Amino acid sequence: MTQVTPLQDGFILITGASSGIGLACIEAVLNNNLKPIAAVRSQSSKEKLINQFGCNLDFIDLDLSEAQSILNAVELIGEYLADQPLWGIVNSAGVNLPGPVECIPIERMKQQFQVNLFGTIELIRHSIKYLRKGPGRIINIGSKLGRISAPLLAPYCGSKAALAAISGSLRMELKPWDIHVSVVEPGAVKTNIWETTKKEGLQFWESLPESQRIHYEKKVRATIANADKIADSGIEASEVAKKVIHGLTSPSPKYWYISGKDTWIALFLSKLLPIEIMDRMILSSR
Repeated sequence: MTQVTPLQDGFILITGASSGIGLACIEAVLNNNLKPIAAVRSQSSKEKLINQFGCNLDFIDLDLSEAQSILNAVELIGEYLADQPLWGIVNSAGVNLPGPVECIPIERMKQQFQVNLFGTIELIRHSIKYLRKGPGRIINIGSKLGRISAPLLAPYCGSKAALAAISGSLRMELKPWDIHVSVVEPGAVKTNIWETTKKEGLQFWESLPESQRIHYEKKVRATIANADKIADSGIEASEVAKKVIHGLTSPSPKYWYISGKDTWIALFLSKLLPIEIMDRMILSSR
């Protein structure tokens, strides 16, 4: 793969670095002779990464749900960089807390949007000053579900759709400084997000009163139980990381990166079939 020579040995900030796609991106960035800054939420996550990769990482503490944590992280990034540019940001952190729209409290919806969207955008906003010294790259990890909605996942679908839309505006706004913005949209990926989704979804569902659960009980239970099947059918996180590396190192990065056969098929069918048929297909698969 051809790399952008002036950016070799550059710093890459990666959120959600301790697991899943973020972890795969850490490994891919190291393999491409770049310098990852791993954004993590806990000391145990740091220790896990140090055990896996040795001392080749810089760390920042980052909780995307806390405004002050984001500001502190940006300040620390500046200390790491000194006068060097920030090559790129890979925004991989995300949460998926499932449930029917009728039953999800607004605060729970806001929690997902804060991490998946608002916290991510806030981090980007305050980091642009470092990227301008580049040229820089912004890689936002979206989802197939940002284009094709699924039942019981409305906050996740909505936050990923909004992230893709805002990324498009950013792409045009930052073009004068040669800062490229890309969105990587995978389908099912073999990561621990499915186990977390299953656990969180079940805990939330069982905390609701019977009067709310009665209308959706069968569908919610089936969807939670189906999480393992979805995870097993997914692609490896390293496949998504390959798209990220292209976005970071190619002289001509793409705006959209589609990752996974299921995403290609779903997008193709969504353009071909009426909405009613797509809805039936999605409902029957869950």
